[in-house]
Amino acid sequence: MFFGELAVLRGDEDVQLILGLLAEVGTLQTIQLRILITSRPETPIRFGFIDIPETAHHDFVLHNVSAHVIEHDISTFFYHEFEIIRKRHRLSEQWPGEHVIELLVQSSYGLFIYAATVCRFIQQRRHHPEHCLSLILDEEMTSPSHTEQLDKMYTQVLKDSVIGDCEDWDRSPLSERFRNIVGSIVILFDSLTASSLARLLQVADWMVKATLDSLHSVLDIPGDRDSPIRLLHPSFQDFILHP
Repeated sequence: MFFGELAVLRGDEDVQLILGLLAEVGTLQTIQLRILITSRPETPIRFGFIDIPETAHHDFVLHNVSAHVIEHDISTFFYHEFEIIRKRHRLSEQWPGEHVIELLVQSSYGLFIYAATVCRFIQQRRHHPEHCLSLILDEEMTSPSHTEQLDKMYTQVLKDSVIGDCEDWDRSPLSERFRNIVGSIVILFDSLTASSLARLLQVADWMVKATLDSLHSVLDIPGDRDSPIRLLHPSFQDFILHP
């Protein structure tokens, strides 16, 4: 049984309720089910697994998987999608070629969202696939079209994570805190731990933790205090610095 992107559900209680119900599947005697759940590591998701015994679930963190494994999977995804595009547009069997796919895999930096965005851009009906692909591969291209969906994803994540359902009077201080803390993570050359970042900005540790707690989708935030906070993908830095 597969549940994709559980984090898109509205309401923290709904998410935790669904996770609780799925956990009870393990008590069934007549059937045996294996459930696969994919999701961003949002706070309701992580809290929902707290009450589930560790023996009942196995966590698989994508950015901790070997880069070679991820690149192979993304390459397989590109080959599959380009085969569909070739058949749909009656293109040559040699298109786009192994070298092009290798370049796209390298550009993805291990993110399937990039690969999916590229394929959606190439499949758009307004232009021929070969033209769309050439735009992506053009080093001098300045148009943001092929990253527009990725930017929209980041925008939605930040809206939900930073602003959420807070009152109007609370939005200004939250936004300022986000700019100071996340902005520092983005521009600093060396990654810092949460406590080091708090000392640098002269703020309380809890303030850094509260700001970052809902940003696991875009930041690698370790569970221990001695490991540095890192960006999950360099495109997030571009998104913040060059909106």
